[in-house]
Amino acid sequence: MWCLLRTMETVHYFALLVNLVSLTRSCHGLGQTCTVNPSNCTCTGEVCLGSNTCVCDSEHYTANGGCTEIAQLQVTSITFSQVDTTSMIVSWTPPSGKSGFIYDYKVQWRSNDNTIVGEPQAPPVVKPVVDIGKTSFNVSWSLIGPRPGQVTYTVILTADMGADSKKYNVTGYLNNSWIADGLEEYWNYTVSVKAITNVGCAKTSDITQKYRTLHSAPGAVTDFEAVKAEQRSDNFHKMTIRWKAPSLLERNSDIKEYVLKHNVGNIATNSGVGGELKTMSFTSETGDGFYSQEFDGCWPEKDYKLCFNPTIDKVNQFWTMIFEEAVYTIVMFAESKAHKKESRYWPSDFNEPTNYGHVDLEVTYLNTHNAYTHMKINICNRLTTRTVNHFQCAPVSTFSPDGFVYFVKCVRSNVKTGRILLQSSKGLASTVPFVVLDTCLQQLSDGALAEKVDVYKMLELFIFTHDCVQRLGTGDYEPLQNTAQIESVYQTLQVDD
Repeated sequence: MWCLLRTMETVHYFALLVNLVSLTRSCHGLGQTCTVNPSNCTCTGEVCLGSNTCVCDSEHYTANGGCTEIAQLQVTSITFSQVDTTSMIVSWTPPSGKSGFIYDYKVQWRSNDNTIVGEPQAPPVVKPVVDIGKTSFNVSWSLIGPRPGQVTYTVILTADMGADSKKYNVTGYLNNSWIADGLEEYWNYTVSVKAITNVGCAKTSDITQKYRTLHSAPGAVTDFEAVKAEQRSDNFHKMTIRWKAPSLLERNSDIKEYVLKHNVGNIATNSGVGGELKTMSFTSETGDGFYSQEFDGCWPEKDYKLCFNPTIDKVNQFWTMIFEEAVYTIVMFAESKAHKKESRYWPSDFNEPTNYGHVDLEVTYLNTHNAYTHMKINICNRLTTRTVNHFQCAPVSTFSPDGFVYFVKCVRSNVKTGRILLQSSKGLASTVPFVVLDTCLQQLSDGALAEKVDVYKMLELFIFTHDCVQRLGTGDYEPLQNTAQIESVYQTLQVDD
């Protein structure tokens, strides 16, 4: 006997189960009224059902007035023919001598992975994307038509220009969803799914609409730089801050504005004083151009500041300024070697902290030389402590040329960082020669510049400046002209000793 099976899926290996049911005929005991517990159905294979009637159990069938084992109704010679991807013919031999009891056959089948492979009959259908996050979303699809066997899907995410597209391979006919991860934040992707088996051609779905991942905080700006004051040619006290938008893949959102924070005044970032920041906003613009902001009143960290001695009522403000302006060295030119006591603005007690408004001072070192006095003063604002070198000396006009060179070299040897504050009751008369000579010494000390420095012209400049100051100090001073004096200054200028 045979039957033709057609399915909506490719035929897999079939397990055939034939149920044969005999014609029921009346026999002794069968159909009689019975009791369930205990059962009074005495024939082999009989049971008493809830209807209180004797019938054959599930392991037997009714035949010849009694119950016969179903095992005797096994079909034989089960064969398959004309097998293709959607149908096949199943044949078998009925149980011998039992045809009078059989009125139908029931064929049951199930599939497993031993497939007869065919190509997909239609492309996958991609469903709307769900669970969209910052760097992932969930893609699902269905494959319409007969089951083609072992299928491999390729999920294709095509990114907008600037980012890499993504591909994910998914194996198995029933595996029809995938979490696409590793995506760029706030970026557009289209989705398509390709289905392929070991035979035939692949089928690819239509391309979906664009789906955008969620936004996130933007990354760092690019090309951030400060055009420092000393690098400008128009104004040495101006500084320009400029930057560009984050790189395309680091923007992560629609940037609305940029916020620039900067310290107020000319306070060094490590001074520990003030701490007040000013905020400026810049509306985001299209394109990749520079954003910029110019600041005036900017002073390089390594420069000179000039001021007069503070009056008694301004001493606290003076020391606050020293801390805020990152001054690490004070050079005080007094009116004479015998400095007036009332002009002192530092603690008189050694190793005794003294409060000066926002800061505390403590003299920790004191060394008196013939021409100057050197102190080290700790200055603290409760958060930060640093040391200020304080040099007190007579006006430049009282120095010999080589003596003044020695003094400037001594000051420079103690300067490691920060600004130098110059104080003089005579204004520029003492401060200009100091700046000129200090600059010369720094150039001579710089190996990269030493070969380019004209020492003799530098010496002439120093001698000229010193002579001018001497003339300011006294009317009967004769300029520095003696050869021995000039040679003495030249020898003193050498910085490699």
